[in-house]
Amino acid sequence: MKVTIQGTAKLDRYEISRAMNPRRLIVDFPEIRSFSVDNVITVSKNPLFRVKTDKGARGTQVILDLYPVVFPRYDVKAQPDKMEIFLRR
Repeated sequence: MKVTIQGTAKLDRYEISRAMNPRRLIVDFPEIRSFSVDNVITVSKNPLFRVKTDKGARGTQVILDLYPVVFPRYDVKAQPDKMEIFLRR
């Protein structure tokens, strides 16, 4: 499964972390202070349940909520205006 994030900001400057309870993949974009997108996008296709966005003092987060199964392997391909996250079961 591929998740694509596109924009006009610098998407190749990011940090990724994992959370186990609940299972999540969290992408932080510290240089992005504002965005225009739905806050929650429901996907419901294993391993991805939904995508959420949040903005805070440290920038913008894209949160991939995963189904509570084995944490998927993932690869990231980042360019200045686009990021692709490949989730593998």
